Amino acid sequence: MAVAIIGSICCILFAIKYDKFNPESAAGFYSLAYIILLVLIALCLIAMLFFVILRIVKGEGKGLLIGFGLLVVLCVVSFLLSSGTDLSQTFLDKYNATEKISKLVGAGSIATYILVFASAVAIVYVELAQLFKKK
Repeated sequence: MAVAIIGSICCILFAIKYDKFNPESAAGFYSLAYIILLVLIALCLIAMLFFVILRIVKGEGKGLLIGFGLLVVLCVVSFLLSSGTDLSQTFLDKYNATEKISKLVGAGSIATYILVFASAVAIVYVELAQLFKKK
């Protein structure tokens, strides 16, 4: 919690001290906030892996492994469906990006659309199932 508060303070100080004519004026706050962000992401990944391994050791990991497998399949299908022309040539030139990056962006967009649709279907299914169980 303390690390998150320090990171938030650094972001606020960066926003206050930033000068568009002298971008290096607040670089220290940006660097510290970025390092804190990386530390928090690493802590989250370590905690996630710990609990995943704990569930597998307890024998409750079957559904978890099925879900992970479905997520991998979703990512592969999304990558195969992506055309690689999802970003305009102007964007690619401006940010020195490649067609491969465009394909990854498209795959991420397709995966997001599929997950949003699946979530909406699941919500409607659960609500309808509860509605019919009450009667």
